[in-house]
Amino acid sequence: MIEKKDILRMIKHVARRSRNVPDRRLMHPKREWLIGLGLFTLVLVVSGIVSAQRFAYFSHIETHLEATELNVVTYKTGAMNDVIRQYDERTVRFQQLRNGIAPRTPDPIVIENQGADDTATSSDAVATTSTETIESEETTEDPESGGLDVE
Repeated sequence: MIEKKDILRMIKHVARRSRNVPDRRLMHPKREWLIGLGLFTLVLVVSGIVSAQRFAYFSHIETHLEATELNVVTYKTGAMNDVIRQYDERTVRFQQLRNGIAPRTPDPIVIENQGADDTATSSDAVATTSTETIESEETTEDPESGGLDVE
């Protein structure tokens, strides 16, 4: 059963509401909506201020650049042209091999030897001859560099 204390407590509760004292224990939708709208407005205002400051900062960046010294790389055009020419020759040879056209190879040089074999290839001829030098159309000997230069 309901005791006297419980009945008095309910009467006080109803009497308080009649005097416009808000009940703190219950949820009030109007109050919750006002708090939510207030927070939303606060976030909206703060983000607007931050966005305006960022826009002002980035819109005043100077676009005029001052001239500075640059390290300019210089190329040896002669050496570059030689390398390009060598790669072009290699490209032509590769394309010939790819297309099935064999590049022209020099004919073997035949030197009569005094006794052993009747014919020899150029490598045997260099090893067995005394002071003869063999020059083909494609190479010449450069005495200053000590090697053969391709023309």
